[in-house]
Amino acid sequence: MKKAYFLMHGGGYVGKSLVKSWADNSPLVITWRTEMQGAFFVISEASAEELYTDLRASVPSIRTFIFVEAHTNRQGLLSKESWHLLRHKEPKPK
Repeated sequence: MKKAYFLMHGGGYVGKSLVKSWADNSPLVITWRTEMQGAFFVISEASAEELYTDLRASVPSIRTFIFVEAHTNRQGLLSKESWHLLRHKEPKPK
């Protein structure tokens, strides 16, 4: 079952590019999106622990990060594209 995760990291600009590369290449990541500094939305069928292990092995230089499942108790100001991704676990059709 697909799950939506909020990934927050403390790696700055360099960390962002490393996380993007990981997300593009990890077999655990179905799709992803970013619109906030230091944060990604990740869609995966993997558990948070599996994603943690994969990211940690791929990008050992990132010292602080957390995966949190974005389930039903969520609210905020995001783009329509991000809300669609969180609700439907797939990118908004163009």
